[in-house]
Amino acid sequence: MPALRFSLAIITALCAAATCSATEPQSLSAQIGEIAFVSDDDSILLVPVPTGGTFTLTASTKGASAYPPPKTRVDRLSISCTLYTPGQAKIYSNADFSPNHCRVSFAKGTPPMGGEPEAEYTLDKGSADNHFEISAASAKTIEGSFQFRLKDAHGASLMISNGHFKAEDRQL
Repeated sequence: MPALRFSLAIITALCAAATCSATEPQSLSAQIGEIAFVSDDDSILLVPVPTGGTFTLTASTKGASAYPPPKTRVDRLSISCTLYTPGQAKIYSNADFSPNHCRVSFAKGTPPMGGEPEAEYTLDKGSADNHFEISAASAKTIEGSFQFRLKDAHGASLMISNGHFKAEDRQL
C-alpha cells in the first residue's frame, strides 16, 4: 500500500509538472545604442492582467537568471502597456505613449546581486521613434517587434531598435 501511494504521488507530481511546463521557447533581442541586447528563455517574464487589459514584459541580459548568478553586470528592459485585449494583435504607435498607455524603462549595468545600476532610462514620450507591435498572439503567447527612444534624468538619449520578442505567460 505505501508503494502504491508513493507511485501515485510521483505520477501526480509528473502530471502537474507537465501541465505547468513551458510550451513555447521565449526570446527577446534588440540593438540598444551600439550594443546587441539578448535575453534568454529564463530571463524573460510576461505577466498579463486579463481583467485589466494590462501586461508587463521584462527581460534581463542572457544568463541573468542562472545559478550561481553571473559575476558581470546585468541590463534590464521593462515594457508595460494597457488597453490590450488578450489573444489579439495590437500596434502601439507614438500617440499611445503620451497618455501613458505604454511605459518603458531600461536599467544598464545593475550589479548581479542588486544595487544601483550604472544608468537608468525611461521612455522619451515626445519621440516619433516609439513603436511597439504585438504581431501574433494566442491565449498565453505574444510576439512582435519594438523600437523606443529613451532618455536619462540628464536628458541623454538612448535608442532601442530592431527589437523582437516572443514571450509566454507562465503563471500557474
